[in-house]
Amino acid sequence: MTVTHIKNFMVESAIPSFCYGCKKPKTYLCEDCFEILKYMPHPICPHCKAALGMGKLREDCRRELNLNRIFSCADYTDVKIKSLIKDLKYNYSFSLARPLAEFAHWWLSKHEYADEIKNNVDLIIPVPVHKSKLKERGFNHTEKLAKHLGQLLDIPVVELLIKTRKTIPQAKTKTKDERSKNLKNVFSVTSIGQIKGKRVLIVDDVVTTGSTLRECAKVLRKNGAEEIWGLTIAQEL
Repeated sequence: MTVTHIKNFMVESAIPSFCYGCKKPKTYLCEDCFEILKYMPHPICPHCKAALGMGKLREDCRRELNLNRIFSCADYTDVKIKSLIKDLKYNYSFSLARPLAEFAHWWLSKHEYADEIKNNVDLIIPVPVHKSKLKERGFNHTEKLAKHLGQLLDIPVVELLIKTRKTIPQAKTKTKDERSKNLKNVFSVTSIGQIKGKRVLIVDDVVTTGSTLRECAKVLRKNGAEEIWGLTIAQEL
């Protein structure tokens, strides 16, 4: 067992095993608390902020984001969702990926988006992290989210993107332009053959301006993806 894995185990043991919402034991987010979270009533475009029917982006926003549709499940101002994501991402508690994925699946099902995704998506692809971050953290949090969600939606999850350059965290950038420049041309694909002609769903934790999803979608589209959708657990409006 590596030092990173020992650290992950210690952190997992230290995180209290009770619901972040109601403190119910032996769960991190119970189904009863799904309803009280500040979830999104409908998808909202991260570019123009318009409400989206079935997540379908307008033509100009599709060009801007390189996406056909986008779904974000919760408002990032919800303290419970924010705490879960931050503990998953920064406190190395990978077990939190499952309840977040279960919440996302509940939200998709509640709004009748789950079947739409099942019927129109061939592959789920998580947003990658740089190898230095992977070494530090011991896991890719978006890969954990994607795999749990893939099991719930019965869609294969494939890690076909890599991050080729270390960047500063998007949360530390101050403007939309900085966010865009920070991630410009940092992603590449590992297998063109598995992408060409496929309809894919990119999974990430939080969307703000859409810069991360846009850069991932750009390289997937360049390598032959037929249609590209985005899904995030939360959206920072």
